[in-house]
Amino acid sequence: MKVAELMSDLTKKKLFGTVIAYVRVVEFQKRGLPHVHILLILEHNSKPKTVEQIDQIVKAELSDDPDLRKLVEKHMLHGPCGIGFPQSPCIRDNSCSKRFPRPFIAQTLLTESSYPEYQRRDSNQSVEKGGAILDNRWVVPYNPFLLKKYQAHVYVEVCNSITAVKYLYKYVYKGHDRVIVEFQGGQENEIKKYVDARYVSASEACWRLFHFELQDQYPSIQRLAIHLPGQQSVVYREGHAQVALQNIQDTTLTAWFEANETYEEARNLRYDEMQENFTWDIKTRKWKPRQRKLSIGRLYNACPSEGERFFLRLLLQHIKGARSYEDLRTLENGQVCNTFHEAALQRGLQQDDGEWRFCLEEAALTSNPIHLRKLFSVILIFCAPSDPVGLWTQFHPHMCEDYTYHYQQRNEIHHPD
Repeated sequence: MKVAELMSDLTKKKLFGTVIAYVRVVEFQKRGLPHVHILLILEHNSKPKTVEQIDQIVKAELSDDPDLRKLVEKHMLHGPCGIGFPQSPCIRDNSCSKRFPRPFIAQTLLTESSYPEYQRRDSNQSVEKGGAILDNRWVVPYNPFLLKKYQAHVYVEVCNSITAVKYLYKYVYKGHDRVIVEFQGGQENEIKKYVDARYVSASEACWRLFHFELQDQYPSIQRLAIHLPGQQSVVYREGHAQVALQNIQDTTLTAWFEANETYEEARNLRYDEMQENFTWDIKTRKWKPRQRKLSIGRLYNACPSEGERFFLRLLLQHIKGARSYEDLRTLENGQVCNTFHEAALQRGLQQDDGEWRFCLEEAALTSNPIHLRKLFSVILIFCAPSDPVGLWTQFHPHMCEDYTYHYQQRNEIHHPD
């Protein structure tokens, strides 16, 4: 009920402005307490771009309002941790992993690679908590309206850099907590037996039994299949393989070919644009004109080492109105290429390492640095780029974002007065 009311405040009542997309995930702590992570994408005119706009949304100081101050003291103070509190759960390598206490800052600062550094004035205000004296340096960023209404820990951040956006997506999509359970018997074993398993608390079990939503997003996303001719996935029951092979159903890709035959307006859309004006009917396995709501189509990834499937994906991102695989291999002069690779070459989609640069540019928008490094390694090993040094020079800032992030956490950032 609280989550539903909170989403109403954020999306319908537009507390922070017009929301054009959001992702919401409910997570459970080890002791079983649920909390929700919400990522909002605001309309361009609603996005806070200046220090003054950010200060209206987020506060990181003890309040002069007595009622609000009590709530900040109860819900929005970190710690105590650090010297004298070595058992605090946030301590890593003898320092706070959340970077508390933060430095005093006279005015909010915008940074290029992280969240803003919010205003934390040295106002001589402090409170006692857990045997320590805490001041503005220990306040977790919050929104006064949400804190007063829900009287709970509501941590609010403004994201103003692409690096921070990627880490937010990583956090909401990181998946379930896992535990390793080791079984020790009476006899010693050189290879210890263990079970890598999900950890489900009692609270999470109740949520699932009552079918409460654990995740939500808007707009909806339709995953679009990419497969070579005759290589789509086929699901069948044991003993009914031949029946399944005789009744292979259309995928979103093969149905796209049919839709281009049926609907004239579909011929002006690329495969990845189809979801904007058409909807995928899972029952009939057909594309139908969209009547309402917004949706986004997302192509499944294809690694360069997959060869033809990768070049098929590349062609699908540039060609409109194809009615068959052969159409994708057909050039503007009517010549039919033998392979998707040849068609991509003839269309100029592979010149000057263009396909590898496009592949890395696309991945850099959403992928984490470790995945980018693996992708770059695959390109070097299997794809023989003509200028690997140029690719490294262009994309190494994206591949090293995690090292930069952890370096900044370990080293205190100097802020001018």
